[in-house]
Amino acid sequence: MSRLTPRFTLHPSRRHLLLAGATLISLAGCGGGSSDDSGSPGPRIQGFSADRNIALVGDGVALTAYFEGGSGRIEPGIGAVSSGVPVYSAELDRDTPFTLIVEAPGRAPVSRSLNVAVRYRDRYDNAFTGFFGSLHAAQGTANGSVLLIGGSRGEGVLSAAVDRFNPASGRFTRFGTLAVGRAEHRATRLTHGPMLGQVMVTGGTLSLGDGRRVELIDERTGAVTTTGPMSVPRVYHAAIALPDGRVLVTGGAASGEGTQQPYSDSAELWEPATQAFRRVAMRMHMSRGAHTMSLLADGRVLIVGGFSSGTTPCFAELFDPATERFTPVAAQPPLRANHAAHEDAQGRVLVLGGETTGGGGASAPLASVLRYEPGSGNFVALPDLAGPRTVAGTAMLPSGQVLLFGGQDQIGRASASAERYDPASGSTPIAPLDSGRAWHSVTRLPSGRVLVAGGETTEGEYVPSALIYE
Repeated sequence: MSRLTPRFTLHPSRRHLLLAGATLISLAGCGGGSSDDSGSPGPRIQGFSADRNIALVGDGVALTAYFEGGSGRIEPGIGAVSSGVPVYSAELDRDTPFTLIVEAPGRAPVSRSLNVAVRYRDRYDNAFTGFFGSLHAAQGTANGSVLLIGGSRGEGVLSAAVDRFNPASGRFTRFGTLAVGRAEHRATRLTHGPMLGQVMVTGGTLSLGDGRRVELIDERTGAVTTTGPMSVPRVYHAAIALPDGRVLVTGGAASGEGTQQPYSDSAELWEPATQAFRRVAMRMHMSRGAHTMSLLADGRVLIVGGFSSGTTPCFAELFDPATERFTPVAAQPPLRANHAAHEDAQGRVLVLGGETTGGGGASAPLASVLRYEPGSGNFVALPDLAGPRTVAGTAMLPSGQVLLFGGQDQIGRASASAERYDPASGSTPIAPLDSGRAWHSVTRLPSGRVLVAGGETTEGEYVPSALIYE
């Protein structure tokens, strides 16, 4: 398959061919026209059409408006247009409504809308080389590129490399270097406050040095700096950026806390003003590792699952940044770890797959899916995944559906399967990966395509490629 090329605009040399050969779809909408008391015509729409009503993800569409008696514009993202002159949208990553608005001074505006559905081709572009490794961290950036940070890359020591994937060129380039190699760490993009544009790297297994070390990567330049250390080293922890610019770090396998428990129930907050961590006075209601944290619409953080060394299970609890207190949720399903968690547009949180936490026996992957409802504080059981899946790579779509790639369908066995999960109807298989992958990364790109990078096979061999699902 050829290397992926950007599809967000149509090349000028192809536009006349497209328009000559296409059947324009004109969708009905409100707004015909108007006139004033003198009988002179006001704004009037004669037609509004797209060159297709179903686009493929990452493609744009040609829009043509016919109108008179005023000036026209198309929203969102197009702006002013001339009657009868085609205009071209940016690349589409979701179902998109377009509205034509025609206005004239002193007259009521008229409008007409049409919708363009966006679908996946259900295939992979697999011509991307230049990266292989596992147990790395991946983080999207403001310019649409993806940073792939550290991990195990077959170098004898853990990698300190920071590579950048450019979707436009399809290339991986070295972008920066951490002070020390890491694996199983967390990368948190700072989205608010004075440190906007920095990616914080915390914890994990370090190749050498102090496991409390925390580093910041400037996503614009690749410069790496050190900020205040955590209070203890942490592996399998969770980290999340808060709306006020702070970063919350919880749990993990921690050392130096004066206990014999392998997992921690402590939490700490990084303050941008001081660039230092401080311990949260209250502890979580259960020690946790390989758990998830999700930011709710009201600013609280939902903490779900994880392996635990405690004797009293607490499936989920809420952290309130205003009071710095932890509160158990009302419902307490059985524990799970290494699951995926995604917040939908309604502020609910999907918890997908993962694995049982042992309880004296071996862990086993799960196919079950739960949804946390903030209004009631309950977890609702949803249709299962197509099959059990843990340590999967996942990406939520704007529709609220989730794509799941690889992972393990049995502990220690990497899966090549992939699926699209719809909370309403359940799971649908999609094109499988080129090989089994676990401990890989999955990142949704601005075009709607999805980067699947690295990972390991069942035999523990690195997968020496990256895929783009489109």
